[in-house]
Amino acid sequence: MDDPLIATEALIEFLDQLLFITKRRGIYQEYPTSATIELEEVCV
Repeated sequence: MDDPLIATEALIEFLDQLLFITKRRGIYQEYPTSATIELEEVCV
């Protein structure tokens, strides 16, 4: 995990899974989405 891009992609994947879980439980909250968008903007 020395490569920051790999670490960031792993974090985005984790947040996407977290978002999926919260949606599925019906307790959808905004913060996973906004966090993912911010990370994607940093990568670009």
